[in-house]
Amino acid sequence: MIRVRALGDPEKVVGYHNHRRIKGGEVFDINDEKEFSSNWMEKIDSSIKPTMGTKTTIKRGKKIDAKDDSFETGSAVPAQEDEDVL
Repeated sequence: MIRVRALGDPEKVVGYHNHRRIKGGEVFDINDEKEFSSNWMEKIDSSIKPTMGTKTTIKRGKKIDAKDDSFETGSAVPAQEDEDVL
């Protein structure tokens, strides 16, 4: 495994890896040199923790971290009964 950081703007997609869009500044692992691209990656020390895999979700139009405790699960609007829809 080789630990790399994506180069570029953290607000923009700079490349793709493992079927995922990568933004500038993200740290992730690649399997070998064949997956390395000097166009948008830099090799870094393996002691730096990866940032990939931290899922985000949208809450009222704002992007938040999925680990955020303020996000209430089950707070969606309940489905209407069939008779109300017809």
